[in-house]
Amino acid sequence: MDVRSGHGYQGVVLYDDVSDRVQCHVCGKFYQNVGSHANKKHQMSADDYKIKFGLTLRTALCSVGLSSRRREATNAAIERGEIRQDIATQSARHNKNRKRSYRQVGVQTVQFFNRNGLCDLQIKTRYEVVEKMVGRVPTQNEIIKYDRKLFFCGIVPRYGNLNKFREEIGGSYNHDPSNKISDTTLVAMLRKKSLEVGRRPKVTDFSGRHKAFYRVFGSWSGALRFAGLK
Repeated sequence: MDVRSGHGYQGVVLYDDVSDRVQCHVCGKFYQNVGSHANKKHQMSADDYKIKFGLTLRTALCSVGLSSRRREATNAAIERGEIRQDIATQSARHNKNRKRSYRQVGVQTVQFFNRNGLCDLQIKTRYEVVEKMVGRVPTQNEIIKYDRKLFFCGIVPRYGNLNKFREEIGGSYNHDPSNKISDTTLVAMLRKKSLEVGRRPKVTDFSGRHKAFYRVFGSWSGALRFAGLK
């Protein structure tokens, strides 16, 4: 999902591995330490920045090179006796506990949903897959049966309950009378077959219809990956 007022995408840190810099969601420029930049130029703390742009509080805002140099400097200071190992560990534990107080930020961010294939568009698509699997508007128990993660990790934390989710998407099951097989229909077929046979579906399970999977997804492996079965 694009950032409405800014640059890049919600829940995504854009990293340029050539220049070893991270993009700022506010101004769109790349820096080695976006957290420090946001504080100085945009008057936002690192935590506020992460919350605003859908990132978990554990997400690093600095470049890979800078992170590596900091880690090496800390290890060197411990070896020289300038920093006690237990103090460094205690500090890390303190930061971890502080972040736990933002649990709702960690599990309800765009980054969390992206990582689990549960952003708004993905939730709707996966719901449509379940619709096609049952051939009508699915009940709550049917959603849990066919895609448990969709209900408990997507619909509930994002919308509160199934009714609010359905109000939000503003639609119901509509059978497509055309002969063209959509990707969601094929995914529904794969996931349903997986439940029936108790394993990852094979090409031979769809004798005579396997060409549709190759036409839409390019390969059988790509079809399984798209359906979340690989």
